[in-house]
Amino acid sequence: MTAVEQVVFLRDHLGPALKSAGLKTKVFVFDHNWDLIEYPNAVLSDAKAAAFAAGTAPTVTAASRPHRMNCTIDFQKKKSG
Repeated sequence: MTAVEQVVFLRDHLGPALKSAGLKTKVFVFDHNWDLIEYPNAVLSDAKAAAFAAGTAPTVTAASRPHRMNCTIDFQKKKSG
């Protein structure tokens, strides 16, 4: 699934379906390594899709760059602040 496909799926299908069912399920986008940080940033930059996202779910490996977490920490601060 590309970032664009994930935006469409979350924004237009999954998010609205969870909401209409009255579920408070937390959706985390991007289950991959930090080396592709552009992917979650693309998903979270869509305000309607981001409204249904609780955050990101990266995998930290030896090849990952965990310092890139700062790119998505701002999203979390906006959601909780």
